Amino acid sequence: MKKLTFSLEQFDLKKFLEETSKHGKNILNVPVFAVENIEEFDFDVCVEEYENSSIDVFYQELLNGKYLFASFCDCGVNYPDVACIDGNVYQTIEEVEEEDYFDDGAPADFVFTNKIKLGEESNIGYLLKYENGQLTIHKAQFYMDAAGGIGPCSTRHLTAFSAIVIIEDVEVFEKPMQNYLHNFIK
Repeated sequence: MKKLTFSLEQFDLKKFLEETSKHGKNILNVPVFAVENIEEFDFDVCVEEYENSSIDVFYQELLNGKYLFASFCDCGVNYPDVACIDGNVYQTIEEVEEEDYFDDGAPADFVFTNKIKLGEESNIGYLLKYENGQLTIHKAQFYMDAAGGIGPCSTRHLTAFSAIVIIEDVEVFEKPMQNYLHNFIK
């Protein structure tokens, strides 16, 4: 799934936000939140502001120019199992771990996760932006501590901040994320 672009007439944004928030609450405290700058923000402020927000608040934040991040999965705290908002659990196993998890080798259709690193402070989801009458949806990875060990700015150890990074290949989550989005295309 590459970046997708829709008009609001083509995509049921409110239903997407309702379903994502409802199912996301089963796996995360704040499954949807808004930010102005995806490169550096304070996630604690997001928790305070959006933990109990309504769908209408998210909808308005998006229309007013903020980015929305909607989580697709948990942080992988039950490695290698990752719970997702589509109700399924996917395994994030690296190819070098194949022998540890599969006695006779991985099934032919198994997708390894060699690039994505989840942790207690990172997950995969959708990054939404509304501009010029168009809704754009990207796959993205959220880092609660982007300056920490696994974040995109891991060399900036003195300043704690969160970040969201657009990614092209979400490996094992690629098809499930695409299928989930198709539920909301009109």
